[in-house]
Amino acid sequence: MSTEDDEYEGYFIPKGTTIVANHWAIHLDEETYKDPSKFIPERFIDPQTGSLIGTKSSVYGHHAFGFGRRICPALHIANKSLFITFTRLLWSFEIKIKESSLLSPEEFVRAVEFSTGFSSHPIDLNDSLIEILPRDRSSLAVLTEAVENAGIDPIKL
Repeated sequence: MSTEDDEYEGYFIPKGTTIVANHWAIHLDEETYKDPSKFIPERFIDPQTGSLIGTKSSVYGHHAFGFGRRICPALHIANKSLFITFTRLLWSFEIKIKESSLLSPEEFVRAVEFSTGFSSHPIDLNDSLIEILPRDRSSLAVLTEAVENAGIDPIKL
């Protein structure tokens, strides 16, 4: 919320105005991200070093955690939690496009549509397109033990 009247690039912003960053537009800026609507995750990785490539305004390459003095203070916890979660998922499961879907991986990525609005998410990812299977018996045993130790009902696999 603005604490006083301000002007930005010719726009008057009165005191008390709530300002919300348009992350969707920021992340689809063609000056920053070539072909922003295409799924190109390697755009964020330096091929020489394997390090994350930032943008002109973010050392992280994106603004998902906000920016400036209002940046999320837990962004490092969130990034590490996501890393642990995804590496465990990839260790535990084989996720593949079903042969019966008749889609190539590139077509599959384009087939996934997203909602619009404040919080975007995939729209009805048809479970007939993918299958998620335990990688092997040992990973299934580790998963089963973890679920039992957590005291939650296991999902039938």
